[in-house]
Formats: sequence, C-alpha cells, structure tokens
Amino acid sequence: MRTAQIPDHQIVDCIYNMEPATKTKATKVVRKEYSESFEVFWKSYPPGPKGTKSAAFNYWEELDTPEKLAAMQGLIPYAKELRDLKDRSCLHVERYINRKRWESFDEPGLALAVDVVKLDKCTETHAFLKECRKDGASERDIKYWSCGRLICSFVGGKKICAVDREMGDFDQSFGETIKRLGYSIWTKEMFERKTA
Repeated sequence: MRTAQIPDHQIVDCIYNMEPATKTKATKVVRKEYSESFEVFWKSYPPGPKGTKSAAFNYWEELDTPEKLAAMQGLIPYAKELRDLKDRSCLHVERYINRKRWESFDEPGLALAVDVVKLDKCTETHAFLKECRKDGASERDIKYWSCGRLICSFVGGKKICAVDREMGDFDQSFGETIKRLGYSIWTKEMFERKTA
C-alpha cells in the first residue's frame, strides 16, 4: 500500500499560513540589574570560569551584611590558595557563595580597599557617582572613587563630598558635577570631626 506524499510546496505553505495562535512569540530579553556590591565582588573574583552571574547574584542577595563583607575579604586567601595548589580548579561564583567557601580560611583576607556593603547602603554617594557618569567622567575614576574613598552626605544642610586623598585629584575627576550639584569637598578627617 502506497502512502500519499505531500508536495514540498504544500508543507511550506502550511508552515507560513499557520494560525497566529500556534506561532511562537519573540520574547523580550530583560537585562538584570545587579547591585554595586555584587558587581565589585564579581569583578574581583579569581580568574577562570565564573559560572552563571544571575544565579550567583541570587545567592549574594541572600547573604546578610557581615557575610557579604566576609565573602569579599575571603577572595584574597582563596586566590592565594588557588595559586599555591595548582591542581585545584576555581569554583563557580555561585558555589563559592552558596557553600560559604570563605569560612574555610583560618585568617581573614585583607579588605579589598572597599567595604562593599556600603556601596548598597550609601545611596547619596551612589547617586553622586551616577551623575558624574552622566557628565562624562571616566569609568576608571568612578570605579576608583566608589571603592570606599568617597562619602557623600549632608552636614548642616550642605552637600558634602568627603574624600580620602588630595582634593585636587577628586576635583579634577568630577569638578563639573561638583559645581553643577553644589557640593563642597572636604577631607574625611574634617567630615569625621564635624559628624562626631
């Protein structure tokens, strides 16, 4: 018994003339927003395959403030361990966070020049740096000053940028934004005396 063959042109017509309900809709790709502290952590992680960024971020958000700081500080001894034990491969970031890998080190790592948790908490500083980016400041300068070297706050109703280096360096990086938003530049020592 012969089976009827459907001509190719009818198959093509059938596919192109499908009912709209059976056609798949194109899905819009939505880019996930990551916190500033997670971005610093992700970029500081030892080289190698990092795994899935969104999964790692989900685990990061489950950590409390001291754990985030400990995870960040643990990267230094972890990277040293990977260098010393050449046969050991680097864990994916989500596994490092989920397994709390930093807890296996006897001595804490040195701080990576940043209290990463402050980046999430210090909204005034974050807002200031966003404005600097809009004014065309370099990403290098923004990254440098976001690493705990800058505090933006209000003291006696005045907008203050407290910096831990020479004020000239800071003014050179962000002078345009400082003037536009009406900030005064102080040293961190001045800021600490006034707010003590």
